[in-house]
Amino acid sequence: MARRLIVGKTSFIGNELAKLKNFDIVAYKDIHHVDFSQYDAVINCALNPVFKTQTYDEKIDVDYEIAKLAYENNCHYIMISTRKVYGSSVELKTYTEESPTNPFDFYSENKLICENKIQTEFGDKAAIVRGSNLFGFELGRQSFMGFCMDQLKHSEKIIFSISEKTKRDFIDVTTSTCMLDKVARRKLTGIYNLSSNYGLEIGKVAKYLIKGYGKGEFLCTSDVIKEQFIIDNTKLIKELKLISHPFYITGIIEDLGKELCKI
Repeated sequence: MARRLIVGKTSFIGNELAKLKNFDIVAYKDIHHVDFSQYDAVINCALNPVFKTQTYDEKIDVDYEIAKLAYENNCHYIMISTRKVYGSSVELKTYTEESPTNPFDFYSENKLICENKIQTEFGDKAAIVRGSNLFGFELGRQSFMGFCMDQLKHSEKIIFSISEKTKRDFIDVTTSTCMLDKVARRKLTGIYNLSSNYGLEIGKVAKYLIKGYGKGEFLCTSDVIKEQFIIDNTKLIKELKLISHPFYITGIIEDLGKELCKI
């Protein structure tokens, strides 16, 4: 059976992908010691930190570097991009793959530049996946769920400085990896949104996490809404012949609270 390669040994999603059958994982620093021709597909989860803090330079573009290696060795390539390429909005908007792009920071600007380069040069063997808010057990991570978990574990409180009514699109890491696996198996090409296609109030994220944890307090110090989004996953769901069930997410969040309580 064909094997697939993950680049990024410290990656949250990369390590989850590595739990699946027929996946190998390597650190970015070791990619030039790997025989890419032995693999059917490559998924990059590695990132140069300065990619988030400075203007685009091909020398810091890990995605492009690995995409080129994959293409030269006849491997299908999957780039994990970001929903941030669509922009930032106070209004709740739903974004499809056809929505205008409007990157608003170094990271989203650089990702969009890279997307265009990969599509132009390697598009017949590459899929670009724009992910929404990926979450899982993230104690200690610099992420939204990590922020909530750290507060709850260390103070038994979750405090937001923006409105709890803010709606964002969340997708769990297990569902994400299963879908990425299917993208690799099917060798899809083009741009796809990886999301739940559902706007979940961030206050509910906190409350379900506390419910699972069994104790804790939720406080909100502002009614200001910031950065709302729903990422439409219809294209990918249809391509993979799946059924989307976004309402399972609150149950997963509650289970994460239970897991947190055991530590």
